[in-house]
Amino acid sequence: MSSSFVLPGEDVVHLWRCSLSTLNTATRVHCLDADERRRANAFVFERDRSRFIAGRVLLRSLLGAYLDLDAAEVDLTVATNGKPRLAEDCGIHFNISHCADTYVAAFSCSEDIGIDVEAPRDVTDARELARIVFSEEECRWLEEMDPRQVSAAFQRGWTRKEAFVKARGLGLGTDLKRITVGLETARRVIAPIPGISDGPLVVDSIQNQPGFVAVAYPEGVKAFQYRDISTADQQALGL
Repeated sequence: MSSSFVLPGEDVVHLWRCSLSTLNTATRVHCLDADERRRANAFVFERDRSRFIAGRVLLRSLLGAYLDLDAAEVDLTVATNGKPRLAEDCGIHFNISHCADTYVAAFSCSEDIGIDVEAPRDVTDARELARIVFSEEECRWLEEMDPRQVSAAFQRGWTRKEAFVKARGLGLGTDLKRITVGLETARRVIAPIPGISDGPLVVDSIQNQPGFVAVAYPEGVKAFQYRDISTADQQALGL
């Protein structure tokens, strides 16, 4: 197996990105379990079904490469918050996100992590939406911002907040207005929040990528290894 799939060190996070439509997963559908096939068949549109299958085959293939298992042998389950996880602790934590055809995944051997991706769009009601999900401080930043920058800042802040929520395994009932993640691209350490987050967590925006990508990770992480899945990677993964 390629050296790209060696487990990350305790202070390193591996981030992967790809376009789902570039993957050849037709011959790998057999690696999905019964529940995954049921979920795939529940999609009304073929495009959505194909993307779900491609994303889940890719996740199984990446985990299999890291754990030296066949993709079909990876024992996945779904947590109560809908977050996929390994049925048994295998020493690796992961999180995934996709928006249309873009898929991102994060892997860590230290603690749970979260990742989110959003496609750029014109959020015309950004300031109104912010009053529902952003903290008072974040809303104030948006109000003071050049109107031409508001839409992008909102999307950047939203991906950062989503990554934080996913890393902490929080549910839909979480009061997002209590969480200030910032609207900038810079790394920010989020202090513990009673009833939401027991310890510090870092949120960061990945720059120079199509769309908006944010990741949340433990404070001890010192390095990212971020890459697009190449043709060679696909071949190594059997895709």
